[in-house]
Amino acid sequence: MEETEKTDIAIFNNTKIQKLVKKEIEEKKLGSVIFMSISQYLSILLSLSCPNCFDFNISNQTFYITVLGFGILLLHVFFVKHQHNI
Repeated sequence: MEETEKTDIAIFNNTKIQKLVKKEIEEKKLGSVIFMSISQYLSILLSLSCPNCFDFNISNQTFYITVLGFGILLLHVFFVKHQHNI
C-alpha cells in the first residue's frame, strides 16, 4: 500500500470516527468528563485495529453503546470481516 493511500485511509477513518462519535453523543445524551472527554474516549476505542488482522479501516467496523444514566455501561466494537468483537 502506498503512503498516499495510507494517508487517505487515515483521513477517511478520522472523519468517519468523529461523525460516529458526535452522533452517539447526541443520541445517547452523553456528556460526562472524568479524565478525558467522551468524544476522545470513543475516538480512541474506534481507532483500534482488529486484533486478528490489524485492519484499522473504520468501514470494516460497527459498534453500539449501552448507556446507564450519564455514563457508558458497555461498548461493543465489532469487526465485520471476522465477525468478532472487542
